[in-house]
Amino acid sequence: MAVDELKIDEADYNREWVTWAKLTHVLNVFINKKATEVLESANKFGHIDFEKHMEEWKKWIILDIDDCVAPHHGKIYPTNIKRIKDLLDKWWDIVIFSNMKKSDRYTQLENMWIKVITSKYAKPNSKWFEECLVKMNLEAGEVIMVWDNFLTDGWSIWAGIDFIKIKPIEIEEESPSVWRVVQKVMRGFIDEIARIYKAEGREGVIKLIKDRKMDVKEKAISYAFLVAINARIEEWRYSKMEKEFGEQLSVYAGKVIKSEGELYKKSVKEFARLAGG
Repeated sequence: MAVDELKIDEADYNREWVTWAKLTHVLNVFINKKATEVLESANKFGHIDFEKHMEEWKKWIILDIDDCVAPHHGKIYPTNIKRIKDLLDKWWDIVIFSNMKKSDRYTQLENMWIKVITSKYAKPNSKWFEECLVKMNLEAGEVIMVWDNFLTDGWSIWAGIDFIKIKPIEIEEESPSVWRVVQKVMRGFIDEIARIYKAEGREGVIKLIKDRKMDVKEKAISYAFLVAINARIEEWRYSKMEKEFGEQLSVYAGKVIKSEGELYKKSVKEFARLAGG
């Protein structure tokens, strides 16, 4: 694609909101095996075998920050800063891209001559991946992308860029943040609906939702449960985007309803994470 077609813009934007690309890619992850193909999986950034990939003629790393080398909206861990320095010493080139707007937490990386890519496009919009390659003047085969989640990051696979997936960093209780508070609220809301369904059935869920004032994300979550229990009511209360997002999230609502014990906790946490964008 030509550069002018991409409308490349050096300004920075908030890219963390729900977008049409995010909604449609949720379904793609479940119906197409290619959407989850990875070059390597690792528990931590420091566990990735980059030396092996250098032998495959890879030159550049496009690195996400949130949940990969830092808690969401948090500071980059010192161990990961050290690993990044080691990679630079071994002739890797690194650029940073996150859906979060640029902030002062990147200063230390920029002082190491690491470029922070800004864009008007949000992952998983395919135009972002194309723009990123144009800005770096690289071919897809020269690049590795290191990120934590298939829903926003996995579209790199379709751009021909190899994807290394790492396990998301757990949100630390001693590091309070707006994100952690929001996640806690959403997990509580998901848990509340699931418990009412198990105790009172569809009627209990319908009553809870009818009586509650909800924001956009809560409405998408509630709609997901209504789809999962086959009880769609008062659809006029929901916008087109809330309903479409809820439809995509209904798979996770179903998992929460059916699970117990530790699997239940894990399912609630996963649902809240995805609902949080």
